[in-house]
Amino acid sequence: MALTLIVEDGTGLSTANAYATASEGNTYHETRLHVTDWTGASASNKEAALVWATRLLDDNVEYA
Repeated sequence: MALTLIVEDGTGLSTANAYATASEGNTYHETRLHVTDWTGASASNKEAALVWATRLLDDNVEYA
């Protein structure tokens, strides 16, 4: 089954599974060193990475 990236838009979207788009990830990584894992990744792997990062944040960060 293909992953569908649903980006949280600031409204508390209950179906969201990411905090950023792949385009935003590209912009972020343009100013970083050692980013070949990101720049060499396919679009679907970038989206999977964003979903995984969102899960890690949700599981490990307590928002005030």
